[in-house]
Amino acid sequence: MEIPEDIVEDILHRIPAEYLVRWKTVSKGWKSLIESGHLAEKHLRRHQKLYGAEEFKITFEGSNSRGFVAEIFTKYEGLRPNNRDSESEALPRVPGSCNGLVCVYDLVYVNLFNPITGVIRKLAPPRGTILSVGFGRDVVTGAYKVVVAYRLDDDRVEIMVFDLSTSKWRRRYKTANPLPNSFILINPKRNPVCVNGSLFWLCSRGHSEILVMSLHTENFRTVSQPKDIDVSSDLIYMWSRQDHLCVSDLRLCRDSDVWVLVQDEDTTKRWERTRFASVDTVFPPYKLHSAWFSPTLVSPYQS
Repeated sequence: MEIPEDIVEDILHRIPAEYLVRWKTVSKGWKSLIESGHLAEKHLRRHQKLYGAEEFKITFEGSNSRGFVAEIFTKYEGLRPNNRDSESEALPRVPGSCNGLVCVYDLVYVNLFNPITGVIRKLAPPRGTILSVGFGRDVVTGAYKVVVAYRLDDDRVEIMVFDLSTSKWRRRYKTANPLPNSFILINPKRNPVCVNGSLFWLCSRGHSEILVMSLHTENFRTVSQPKDIDVSSDLIYMWSRQDHLCVSDLRLCRDSDVWVLVQDEDTTKRWERTRFASVDTVFPPYKLHSAWFSPTLVSPYQS
């Protein structure tokens, strides 16, 4: 007797992603269902409800003819804070992950990679010197976007956006406000962080504001730095935790002070000071070639 597809779907969306990848060999029907965007979204929503934060850490050690060389750890393996020294310029850079998709780029390509399914999508961005790459999801439309900032020959900065819903590169929306002059001051030693549908950039020493780009409107704005902390210092780190931006220097590890950007009922945003141990259980990646991610079925080809 054949099991109805809706019952199969209800069973499969409860199974960990790493097992579902193996079960695609059961039948053509199961393979089609497991690779469908509908099941991926249903599986993602359940996973986020049960587990919330990312559970795995991926560190890229290089690449070869077969693809990237990377190590994956779980947060239960007793990880210690990364050594912040000896960052190699030759290593692929990881500006972050979103719903199980890890964004990684080198001097030529920007790639979207699901470490659980093994599916990778190579994007060839327009030519230019890459200043920064950000990746996240528009919380209004649900579209995943890759944002690439280039420095042109005349020192101007241009922003290009790859929208997975259209599979095309384009400039920012014509309705978006002008690019802030301070964008050329973004800190090259830090990756942007995506929090609740916006990308946040730290600037270089001496610039006290945090740059923010909405992935929906693609407008820029700034956020004032927390009191008693210099966000332009090379010791400062930003990360996302439960849809909040966190900032800290983390020199005292779990005893470090952390500033969390919270929003009041009247939409006013303010910084709230706490301790690292009270907001997180794992350290954000110190190195530019690593990121935390969630095990999901989301495909880099998903529209």
